[in-house]
Amino acid sequence: MRALAVIGLAALCAASSACAQPWFTEVTTNAGITHLFTRPTSGITGSAALDFFEQTGGAVAEDFDGDGWIDLYVLQAGTNANLLYRNRGDGTFTNEAGPRGAAQVWQAVGAAAADYDNNGTMDIVFTAMTNLPVLLVNTGGGYFVFTTLTNSKVEVDTDLEFGVFTNYTEIFRQTSPSWGDLDRDGQLDLAFGRWFGQRPSLEFYHNQGGQLVEAMLWDDEPDFYVFTPFFADFNGDRWPELGSVADFTNTHLFANSRTGYLDRVARAASGYGTDQNGMGTAVGDIDNDGDLDWFVTSIRDTTPPPGVKWNGSGNRLFRNEGGLRFADITSEAGVRDGFWGWGAAMGDLDNDGWLDMFHVNGYANTFFSWIPEKFNDKPALFFRNRGDGTFTNIAAEAGLADTGQGRGTLFFDYDNDGDLDVFIVNNQVLTAVGTNAVRTPGPPRLYRNDNTNGHGWLKVTLAGAPPLHRHGIGSRVYLTAGGMTQMRELNASSGYLAHGPGRIAHFGLGTNAVIDAVRAEWINGDAVVVRGPAINQAISVGSPKAVVSTNYLYGAGTVTGSATNVAPLGTPRWWVVNGVTNSDPVTASFSQAGKQELVLHVADASGTNVVWTEIRRVLVETAELQLLIGPGPVLSVQWAARSGFVYRVQAATNGVGAWATVSVATTAAANEAVTGVVTAQAAHAAFRLVEQPGP
Repeated sequence: MRALAVIGLAALCAASSACAQPWFTEVTTNAGITHLFTRPTSGITGSAALDFFEQTGGAVAEDFDGDGWIDLYVLQAGTNANLLYRNRGDGTFTNEAGPRGAAQVWQAVGAAAADYDNNGTMDIVFTAMTNLPVLLVNTGGGYFVFTTLTNSKVEVDTDLEFGVFTNYTEIFRQTSPSWGDLDRDGQLDLAFGRWFGQRPSLEFYHNQGGQLVEAMLWDDEPDFYVFTPFFADFNGDRWPELGSVADFTNTHLFANSRTGYLDRVARAASGYGTDQNGMGTAVGDIDNDGDLDWFVTSIRDTTPPPGVKWNGSGNRLFRNEGGLRFADITSEAGVRDGFWGWGAAMGDLDNDGWLDMFHVNGYANTFFSWIPEKFNDKPALFFRNRGDGTFTNIAAEAGLADTGQGRGTLFFDYDNDGDLDVFIVNNQVLTAVGTNAVRTPGPPRLYRNDNTNGHGWLKVTLAGAPPLHRHGIGSRVYLTAGGMTQMRELNASSGYLAHGPGRIAHFGLGTNAVIDAVRAEWINGDAVVVRGPAINQAISVGSPKAVVSTNYLYGAGTVTGSATNVAPLGTPRWWVVNGVTNSDPVTASFSQAGKQELVLHVADASGTNVVWTEIRRVLVETAELQLLIGPGPVLSVQWAARSGFVYRVQAATNGVGAWATVSVATTAAANEAVTGVVTAQAAHAAFRLVEQPGP
């Protein structure tokens, strides 16, 4: 493990003007955000009722009406209606939830927003404590149609730690929702957790043509008390994993097998999951090495009283080491202490080119008098990234040390000035004297980023042509400037009950005045490069436009590419294949197995400046069978198929004895990768492929 420097706050501030004075300004009421958060007061009884009331406080930020200004949807968990704050573009918001169909009274818990059906509008899902989860389908312009998702109630609770709930038939106990494209079909799938001591505690909905259908994707069912599921491609194979941050040492990661099933990643061998009370999470490339690192909030209590059920070892920061392996660098990075942590977010709050981390905290249960003494009125944490693997909490210096009972939090550039602003949902205000508690509704907080350090920025969105997702969820954007490359993976995942517009890749540039290139790596393997965009602007990068005959070859073959339709029309353009320059259109021959590339360059009218580059990737495979998942109730195998041929998979127990057909006959419609599901004959069956010409 590399040595990490330790620098005092004074030295940090001496090296930067960022600490000279607070640069975040609290503007909540001036911005028109005037509500107070209402907690639930009924619906669950028993010893854990108050605990679940403490966990509520969700919101999501997105451009729901498509006017280019990010709006806020804020949940209420009590008897008041949810709020839709429409951004007026002048620094203020107006609640328009009622006329827009979003003013539900639902004991709502957590929210997530994305274009789940890939039709160009931002939809909302929110979870609930005692009701079905709700899907608000955006019909255009930020107007919504209400529908509920089919979901099984928790039928019984025999959890001895928290007692029996007397009205258990009314309990759903849902927590954070997140959107992601697990099967890369451009239709976003949904996951949400349950804070619950029995299964199912992690729910998954597969998007089947715009219909969200409950599905079970694992043989080894996830454990209990899930607070925050999320989607992230930790191994860089363009197939997102599903993470599950959970209470009581139950955090897990599930690898994407590419077959419709998820495989639990062993914690001890992979180096993650040492958090003891995982609650919130944030994912991003904190060290600018091109992969995603993982932050988890938890409880920091070095002197818990005897008999207390939680452990107090604090937050965790897992550095990605590649291959779904992580290193716990919490202590070296300086991010362990965070009181009773909840919602978290990553973003470059000072635009210096390094991702910072922020999280809120608090706990207001008063069944022990010492709880509010330790965890009430504690400040939020702003861990500023020093760029050397370490962080410093500068929340007070920056003006972000809110002392409310924070639950959800998110970043968004609500005033479109190029820096990230911060929104916090506070669950309540607790005034506690011994075990006597006075609870009043929690005031939200909107902090405007007024940093004057002069650092540049760039915001990048993707514009995909279906079947790619229109906003490129799951794709990555890379920016290179000043000899350093930053990466953002576009997402719609929660940090605990809340998230900002993760489809927007926000980059801080530090003192760099020139951007070398922006590269969009689409989830399907193709890429687009834009060279030299100007700083301090928002740009949109489209998906590849050239016409390529196929992105898959069975054995040797040829691929054709044509760029006559790629703008700017009529300017010089050429292809590079295996280091050889070819005119447009191109015909390329490939025989070597693996990923091959056709690189298109389009110049301006002068022919000297390349303004658009596409990298089209072709997978060349042989007919070898690949066992993708197993053993278990089913096995999946994949092979490279030839168009028009009929395939059957056969198996023999332990590789001996008679071969028996164990799959249906599959006719390949094209030269493509085909996946077949077969019944598991035995734990160590051998498989072979039978290929016949089609009729």
